[in-house]
Amino acid sequence: MQTRPALLVRDLINQMKASKDPNYCQRVTADDGELGEQHLRAFQDNEKTIPTILTTSQKLSTGVDALNIRNIVLMRPINSMIEFK
Repeated sequence: MQTRPALLVRDLINQMKASKDPNYCQRVTADDGELGEQHLRAFQDNEKTIPTILTTSQKLSTGVDALNIRNIVLMRPINSMIEFK
């Protein structure tokens, strides 16, 4: 499983962020277990603003319900129009 790129991107964002909150950007992968699921639930809660950014490796491919997503950055080739949409 490719979770290392998600970890590296999370760390880079957290190094450059303006926010003082340590949970501003969090990784959510299968390797993160319950802690990752907690970050995902907080991200999905429209009443919360932290975490503001999530990094993942394949989480969007398995389906995630989140109402207020503004941007998705794909950092790998997407060879399927279904996956892209």
